[in-house]
Amino acid sequence: MKRKSVYISLLLLFSGLLLFCDSSALAALEADEVLVIANSWADESVSLANYYLEKRGLPKENLLKVQIDKKEICSRRDYKKKILSPVKKYLERRELKNEPRAIRCLLLMYGMPLKVASTELSAIEKKQQRLLKEQQDALKKEHETPGKNDSEKKDLAVKLKKVKTALKSFHWNRELASLDSELALVLAGNYELHGWQLNPSYLGYRGRKIADMPDISLMVARLDGPTPELVKRIIDDSLTAEKTGLTGTAFFDARWPQPKQEKAKELKGYDFYDNSIHLAAEQIKKDGRLNVVIDDKNKLFQPGECPNTALYCGWYRLGQYLDAFDWQTGAIGYHIAPLL
Repeated sequence: MKRKSVYISLLLLFSGLLLFCDSSALAALEADEVLVIANSWADESVSLANYYLEKRGLPKENLLKVQIDKKEICSRRDYKKKILSPVKKYLERRELKNEPRAIRCLLLMYGMPLKVASTELSAIEKKQQRLLKEQQDALKKEHETPGKNDSEKKDLAVKLKKVKTALKSFHWNRELASLDSELALVLAGNYELHGWQLNPSYLGYRGRKIADMPDISLMVARLDGPTPELVKRIIDDSLTAEKTGLTGTAFFDARWPQPKQEKAKELKGYDFYDNSIHLAAEQIKKDGRLNVVIDDKNKLFQPGECPNTALYCGWYRLGQYLDAFDWQTGAIGYHIAPLL
């Protein structure tokens, strides 16, 4: 999906989902509009799904069991056959039955893969890739040969750039995708698998006609964690927070001070994402239900600096998580890790 949807995601997460004590915030999504997808081949995936159905009052028919190896990455062939096809058939059968409400949200349960691998290259594609690599090596060698004048080097550089561009289409991650993102487009029909796809649910695209943009996307959520016990706790804690209300402090960890409003429209890359953290913090401040702390320094929150954390949003640092938080029951944490 389009990467600039991060800002609206933050607003939806913090200004909508956090208001557990306000039933109107949850009324937009009814229980029978959620389809829970569990993996019969993964230990406790189905039992956790049934537990969720019972606690949330979902109909038993809103559970779809698929059978796929419990691995982090599944092949695109397995995704299409073992996940995409069953989900699509389920939705089509439901439509034929004229159910009062359509499924609007797909909930992936513990035990489902996280990613979908690229389609394997065919024999012809492998040959094309090999020939392009050979051509690239030859052009590099010729470009580095002494005695070439500037015009010849420039011509070789142009040819080399074209070959490199052609090779990108064969790269291992050309179609690598989040399973959640792919399933969001289960009803969208055929769409380009290579690269980013525009999100028709993104507010910035409402009412705009954009070529090749999918017509529809579904909400996709995931109940997952290192252990089944933690997943069950997430279910229980969310129910507790809805009954008692979510209290505490909202912590936002930006990298830089918020830019002036007149410069916000010009922001790109990391600056754009960093400003989205400030904007989300402003939204929570306006709501007035939680205290808000914003850190606009480059350093991350340190251990002990975030007591009674109800909400957190900040930058992700691979392999260097700092346990700065004393989490409240039902708290929400949101890390930003954009691909630019």
